[in-house]
Amino acid sequence: MKPNREAHHSYAIVDPSFGIPLDQVARTQTNIAIPHLSYYSDDIKRFSEMIIPMFWIEYHQKELPPYIVRTLQAFYVLRDAEPYLPYILYLAFLLLLAVAFREAARYKMQAKQPATKCTKSSKLTNL
Repeated sequence: MKPNREAHHSYAIVDPSFGIPLDQVARTQTNIAIPHLSYYSDDIKRFSEMIIPMFWIEYHQKELPPYIVRTLQAFYVLRDAEPYLPYILYLAFLLLLAVAFREAARYKMQAKQPATKCTKSSKLTNL
C-alpha cells in the first residue's frame, strides 16, 4: 500500500475570527488485518498476514449555505461596529427620552383645556 497525501489527508479551513469551517474534508479508510493463517487451505493461506482495505469514506463540504454566509457577513459588520455601539445606544436613549418628554408635555397641555359641551342646538356636520 502506497498512500498519497493529497488524495488521503483530511483538512479544515476555519474562519479565524468566529471558528466557522469554510471548507473541510474528512477522509478515512477501514482495513482488516489478517493474522498468520497456518491451519487453513492454501487458497486462504495466501491472505495470511495481510492488511485488506474494507471501505473508504469521504466527506467534503465545499461551500457554506447562503444563510450562514449572510450570518458571517453580519457578524463582521457587528464586530467592526462594536467600538461605536455604546455611543449609538446613548444617542438612541437621549432621542427616546426627548420623545417621552414631548409626549408628556403634550398630554399635560391637553389636560388643561376645558372640555367642550355638546348641546342640542349644535349642528352636526355630515361626513
